[in-house]
Amino acid sequence: NALLAFYPSVVMVDPITRSRVFFIRWCEFIPLSGFMTFLSEVLDLKREKNALVKPIVNALSQSLSCLCGIVLPFCNDLTSWNVVMFVSMITYLNMFPQCHTRYVNLKNYNQIETPSFLAIEKKHRIRYSFLLMKTCTTLWSV
Repeated sequence: NALLAFYPSVVMVDPITRSRVFFIRWCEFIPLSGFMTFLSEVLDLKREKNALVKPIVNALSQSLSCLCGIVLPFCNDLTSWNVVMFVSMITYLNMFPQCHTRYVNLKNYNQIETPSFLAIEKKHRIRYSFLLMKTCTTLWSV
């Protein structure tokens, strides 16, 4: 934010929407979206052989969605702009089923009554995974 406030930064105008695009902001969003998605996915990760594949794919999906945002100002015609926007939306909408899956996991785990420390820790992990995914989904949709 300090770079945007106090130093000159590259700004382009999207030829389709006529909105200003601040590239430094998108350079921040691209890794951040993938990292936050990855963190919310691995909080309740099961110990299986290929357990990291799905979180990595979902994180890359969110980063690709943001990467499309930095490409949009370079699309000069409506067709190419629509294709990039379509790819961005498809990769972004992947978050909603993930958020619902986290909600179902939390709901199902709340019905299990086990007082052990490990069960309580697992419940907290499932809960925080859902809350983080819900926060990301809500804030990135606004």
